[in-house]
Amino acid sequence: MKKILGFIGLVFCSLLLLVSCDNTSYDIVVTNFPGYDAARAVTENTDNNIKMLLAPGSDAHGYDSSANDIATIVNCKVFVYVGGESDEEWVENKILNNVKETTKVVSMFKVLEGSLYEEEDHDHEEEEHDHDHDHEEVEYDEHVWTDPTNFAKIVEAIKDALVSVDTNNKETYEENAKQYKSALAELDSEMIEEIAKANNDTIVVADRNPFLYFEKHYNIEVVGAFPGCSTVEAISAAKKATLIDAIKTNNIGIVFILETTDLDNSAGLDIKNEINSQIAKGTYSGKTVDVKVLYCMENPGMDDFENGLTYLDMFKHNIDVIKEALK
Repeated sequence: MKKILGFIGLVFCSLLLLVSCDNTSYDIVVTNFPGYDAARAVTENTDNNIKMLLAPGSDAHGYDSSANDIATIVNCKVFVYVGGESDEEWVENKILNNVKETTKVVSMFKVLEGSLYEEEDHDHEEEEHDHDHDHEEVEYDEHVWTDPTNFAKIVEAIKDALVSVDTNNKETYEENAKQYKSALAELDSEMIEEIAKANNDTIVVADRNPFLYFEKHYNIEVVGAFPGCSTVEAISAAKKATLIDAIKTNNIGIVFILETTDLDNSAGLDIKNEINSQIAKGTYSGKTVDVKVLYCMENPGMDDFENGLTYLDMFKHNIDVIKEALK
């Protein structure tokens, strides 16, 4: 009887494992949306399948790889990750020594080595550090793709990795990458033109500010509430006052929030209401303020993901809203 019960338990456990595991074999595994979008574009009209590890809309900085994720990565053909604080440690400790020799690994940081910017300092008054990092160690901002010229280099690197593992589709990969980089260059030129003819060079983001590479590339100022990788959730009264002052000083009519931020519970809405209330009372005579989304494109929400929005779509949206904000 004990043997029978033991056998039944073993079968039951095995069934649980089968149900809980994703047994799909993926050709390409990526950690976040920019890697996913680049791979999707380069592999168009091929039979490659792509796995994005982060759930749409989830926080990239809190991701923890599962055993199933690791198994999926070590058996894929191409693995793409950022290489910064969010994923470097678990990739180095759990992945790089275990992937097959035939697997091509693309690190965005390695692709852009020499072009990385040091992460902004965290606000020690508002955020307690729970990292064990050596404070003298340089940490680079991870959001490299907000500069489209950087993203074009990432697209090229993914294309090269795919060609090396699948020469049969070499021409398709190369043509797809060429077309995608051309589209990126067009949007880059359009953004440069719009900023060049703008009345000011400052935008305000009542949220994390993951736009350091964007700022540097376009030579504009992004006044944000927190650094791009901050885990702070609530904006202090003093920080709100700083953002409001930046809006008034530059007579800005738009305050931005990120795509995954809930508008109804956002600091952006609070700032909009505060300034528009002052206008109604006659204590401020500048522009009325509205709240708009500015895509950082790291990991858009489920609706955007399921609707098939691409990096190009999101960047085009950013051009439109920044053009409006800089009037």
